[in-house]
Amino acid sequence: MLLMSPGPTRVPDPVLAAGARPMLHHRDPEFSKILSSTIDKLRPLFGTTGDILPIHATGRGAMEGAICNLFSPGDQIVSFCNGHFGEMWSHIAEAFGITVHRICTDWNTSADPAALTNC
Repeated sequence: MLLMSPGPTRVPDPVLAAGARPMLHHRDPEFSKILSSTIDKLRPLFGTTGDILPIHATGRGAMEGAICNLFSPGDQIVSFCNGHFGEMWSHIAEAFGITVHRICTDWNTSADPAALTNC
């Protein structure tokens, strides 16, 4: 069984119960119906009538996909590094040859958009 953690938070009992149900194979016609319905319901949530592309990966996989498809080696980005994910974003970008300008703050401090003026 695959366990997914939403972060440091309590997982509600109904969610835990849903995770205990038998797995539905991704090639099952019922899965296709559920996926299609879910994508249709996501459009208004994201404010679009266009396509929604689910990412079938970890958050890190989604980050890597975004970086390698939106940027090219030599591009420059700014990364607010006030926690693990900002640092991860920076390391992934650097692995793809992107120049990263880090704005680092304490993990307990919000990033200050005014810091962009120094980049």
